[in-house]
Amino acid sequence: MNVPKPRDLDPVRLARGPVEIGVTPAYGANLVSLRFQGRELIHFDRQACLAGEKITGTFHMFPTPCRLAGASYTFEGRRIDQRKHGQPVVIHGLVRDEPFEIQSLGPDRLRVRLIIAPGTRVFEGFPFPGEFELGFEVDEQGVTVRYGVRNTGPTALPFGYGIHPYWAITGPRQMTQIRIPCDRVLETRDLIPTGGTRSVDGTPLDFRSLRPLGDQTPDHIYWKRHRDAMAELYPSGQGVRVVLSASPDFTHMILYAPPDAPFVCLEHLTAAPNAPNLPHAGEVAHLQILPPGQAAEGWVRYEIRPN
Repeated sequence: MNVPKPRDLDPVRLARGPVEIGVTPAYGANLVSLRFQGRELIHFDRQACLAGEKITGTFHMFPTPCRLAGASYTFEGRRIDQRKHGQPVVIHGLVRDEPFEIQSLGPDRLRVRLIIAPGTRVFEGFPFPGEFELGFEVDEQGVTVRYGVRNTGPTALPFGYGIHPYWAITGPRQMTQIRIPCDRVLETRDLIPTGGTRSVDGTPLDFRSLRPLGDQTPDHIYWKRHRDAMAELYPSGQGVRVVLSASPDFTHMILYAPPDAPFVCLEHLTAAPNAPNLPHAGEVAHLQILPPGQAAEGWVRYEIRPN
């Protein structure tokens, strides 16, 4: 992980009505702040980030969301070692600490871009020429985050994208309420999917109806998100409801709620973790493959509503 300079974490601020966000283009285009009526809803530990310990906020996972077994995979007969600075990268992809170029900026909109080409740090572990773009649009109800991938190379480009928000909790953790519109969770070994799934029916992991987190400490991958369905989060102590929606390409969600932490993570993914190593899993893996010259895009929206 690249250790940022303090100025890299100075956010660009966007606002519209009661909603204000902060994004750090110089360090992963991280959505480090989302305020509603002055109340901060995102947990971002600036000092831990400066120390190179952990990136919080709302970072972006590309080209492999979350974990990748062995930091490698084979695609079209070609072995890809996911590396950066000569070191294997097994979790959270390659872009969360990269500097993005600002393409356009207004009072309530920001668009940034990362070029992936020979000689760049991302290309070392993802040797597929392309462009990765992010857009942030603020309105009076919340923020929409858009992503785009373009294949500028001569061969097919495999990818997955995920967005990893740390939702701040200021009250009793067990009182945080969650709804996840998915019927199954992925089977894993050491938190890495193996390609199998199991139903949430009758288990503590069934959050299809809004209910409190309680004493659970989940770190689970949910699938398949009901098309056009919205997730919900009532972060304890915040006095608001967060409605999470996404474009249909986001088929997976992750719920991560470690014990004694001032946050809970409810994430959207377009592919399963370890997707490039799960060719037998098909729709469960949901690896995206772009032919040369083609592009893909999608969006996630966080809408804030007072309780």
